[in-house]
Amino acid sequence: MEELEFDTIPIEAFPQETIELEMEELPLPFDGCLALKTLPRHNPRPANVIEKTKGQKGGRPTVMKNDTLQKLRMAYLVDASDREACVFAGISLQTLYNYQHNNPEFLEQKQGWKLNLGMLARLTVARAIQTDPNLAWKYLERKFPQEYGNYCLGCKNRIGR
Repeated sequence: MEELEFDTIPIEAFPQETIELEMEELPLPFDGCLALKTLPRHNPRPANVIEKTKGQKGGRPTVMKNDTLQKLRMAYLVDASDREACVFAGISLQTLYNYQHNNPEFLEQKQGWKLNLGMLARLTVARAIQTDPNLAWKYLERKFPQEYGNYCLGCKNRIGR
């Protein structure tokens, strides 16, 4: 027969609920002590809990679902900041940053979406320039100020209108 090893631990060291788990009261030479069997190490979770969690990540469910991603996309298409997009989508900044860290392809999409409004503005100006010569001249003054702006040739100061 195999001999068991026992450690003695004062009973006051355990909460009442844990005393009943895998412990036996044995007659001991010291009063007010319990003997604990030295058991081989094993996973403390029951087998049915282990089977349940296989293949599941666990933790809190993600808020980054399709509707949240669509709201972020809408916000970024109108050049919203990260904070503005998060308020619009109803998520925290940290949630956005965690998602970007775990999904680098989303970060690339976001950068493209943020450029969208500038491109739309350029297209609108390009269409309007075709029919409005004053707008065309204003564009040239701002885009090429040295060539079309109101500058003095010998100095870098602008001449008043």
